[in-house]
Amino acid sequence: MGKSAAEVSSEAPHRPPGFKFSNFLPSKVWIDHFYVADVNLHWQTNHGDSGEFIGTKLSGTQKQPDQWDVEAVGGKARHAAYPVLEVQTARATISRESIVINDAKASLAGGTAIRVTGAIAIAKQLNANLSADFSDLDTNIVFPTTWRFGGRMSGHLVYKGDLDRFEHGEVTGSVRISGAAIDLANLFGTLHQLAKFGGVNDVRLDSIATDIRYQERNAQLSNFRASYQDQIRVEGAGSIGPDHVDGDLLVGLSPKILGWIPGAEERVFTEQKDGLRWATVRISGTPDQPKEDLTKRLVSAFRDKMTKEFKGQAKDAIKSLLDMLHN
Repeated sequence: MGKSAAEVSSEAPHRPPGFKFSNFLPSKVWIDHFYVADVNLHWQTNHGDSGEFIGTKLSGTQKQPDQWDVEAVGGKARHAAYPVLEVQTARATISRESIVINDAKASLAGGTAIRVTGAIAIAKQLNANLSADFSDLDTNIVFPTTWRFGGRMSGHLVYKGDLDRFEHGEVTGSVRISGAAIDLANLFGTLHQLAKFGGVNDVRLDSIATDIRYQERNAQLSNFRASYQDQIRVEGAGSIGPDHVDGDLLVGLSPKILGWIPGAEERVFTEQKDGLRWATVRISGTPDQPKEDLTKRLVSAFRDKMTKEFKGQAKDAIKSLLDMLHN
C-alpha cells in the first residue's frame, strides 16, 4: 500500500555530515620549541634605571613543564650609564624561580672580551650571584681621569646582590693591569723625582695586580703588587672611596735611585730584598689629594746625615733637597 502525500512530506530530507575544523586538532597543544628572528627587550628598575637588549635572535627548547633552555645570538645590551655590550651568544635555563646563565659571551668597544656565568633569582627580588671573566679592558673606562691611568685590565670578578639595587651589591675578585701608565707624580711625587734624578726618566708603574672587594662605592685592595722594570716595586693593602685613600705599603727602590738621597738607605730604606731596598709608606688623604709620609722621613734622614758630615753647610744642603723634591 503506498504512502499518502502528507506522510511523505513529513519526513526530514537527507543531508551529508557537517565539516568541523576542531575535529582535526588534538584535545591539548604543547609548544616545546620556539624561534624568534628579532627580539627587543626593554626594562626599568624600581629606582628609575632603564635598560634594553635589542636585535637578538632568540630560540628555546622546553626541558620540563616549567623549564626552558634558551639561547640568544647577537644583539646589543645596555643598562643605565654602563657601556653598551655587543652580545655574541648567551645560553640560559629559565624557570619561574630563576635564570641560570650557563654561558654568555660579549664584548665592549675597543676589543674587551667578557664571559659571564651565574644565577639570578626572579621569583621575588633579583638576587644574583654572577661571575665574570674579562680581558683587554681599557682602564680609562674604570678609573677617574684625574688619576691619569693607562693600560689594559683583565681579571675575574664575582657579583653578589640584588640587581634592582646594583650599586649596593658586592664585587670581589682579582684584577691585573699590563702596560699600565700610572704617573707616580700623582701619588708619589717624591719617588717620581728620585727616579728622575736617578736617571730613570718618565717612570711609571707598568705592571699591577691586586685582589679587590668593592661595595657601596668603596674598594678594599689586598695583595697589591706593582712594579716598574727592576727599579721600583710597591706591595701592600689599602682602601679607596669617594672621599678617602688609606693604605699601608712596602716600597722597594734600586740603589741607583736611592743614591741621590744621602741617609735614605741607612734611616728609611733599611731592608734589603730581591736586589732592592725597602721601606714602609703610609698613604692617606683623598683620591684628588693623596698624601704620603715618605718625603718627611727622607728629609729628616738627609738632615741628620748632612748635619753630622757637613755641619755648617747642612742648611743649604737641606734647602737644595727640598727644591729637588718639590720641583
